[in-house]
Amino acid sequence: MAGKPVRKEELARLLQASILEIEDAIASLTEKYRGPIILRETDDTAFMTVEDRFLESLWFLGKGELSKSELKTLAMIAYYAPVLQSDIVHSRGNRAYEHIRRLEELGLISTAPAGNTRLLKLSRRFFEYFGDRIVERIRASQAFKKHEAGREEDREGVEER
Repeated sequence: MAGKPVRKEELARLLQASILEIEDAIASLTEKYRGPIILRETDDTAFMTVEDRFLESLWFLGKGELSKSELKTLAMIAYYAPVLQSDIVHSRGNRAYEHIRRLEELGLISTAPAGNTRLLKLSRRFFEYFGDRIVERIRASQAFKKHEAGREEDREGVEER
């Protein structure tokens, strides 16, 4: 669960402060919040989140900048990454094109041409935003284990024909 990242320049403008003052404040907050609440920082953004070990029990509280369906698409990309866009669209439907476009705009994924489709990969920003162990947690989730079991049954049905 992560808050919406705020660009340091935007924060400085809103608070009528210098970038140096913003960075000092971030350093101070980082010192202050040593516990379940942590401050994550990239080159140009900062946001508060909950330590990974507490996320499992708090995930239901989060209402972030992504819709539920965009999060499902992102989780599927994270589970199978790197993955072809055509495979995600096949599983998630045509709305996945919009989701993928939005996820790329947010910098959470990157895409590259791959024949008639695109190859989807997780970006560094994805891991900065959700934490380093998020892919492990997604792959261990019961929802994906059920999904994979259904895919295995589909494959068995195809092989029998």
